[in-house]
Amino acid sequence: MNEIAICMWNDEERFEKFVEEGTRGSFIAIKPNLNYYNKKLPKSAPQFFSVVYKISKGDPVFEENIAAIKKAVDFATLKNMLGK
Repeated sequence: MNEIAICMWNDEERFEKFVEEGTRGSFIAIKPNLNYYNKKLPKSAPQFFSVVYKISKGDPVFEENIAAIKKAVDFATLKNMLGK
């Protein structure tokens, strides 16, 4: 929770490690916005989730998989976990 999670795009199928900011091909997996935090809760308590989809527009395989993921992920449950 104290460091920014920086990953490589090519690690999508198998995560290996975090990398340094600015590494070619990297992205910030979680971008914290400190205004959202309730400072009275422990740092281990989830207070928000960021879900990012990376797809190729017009590719039916990507679009079908993203639709299946959206259907499979219970966003209401995730929201209910926040701040508890």
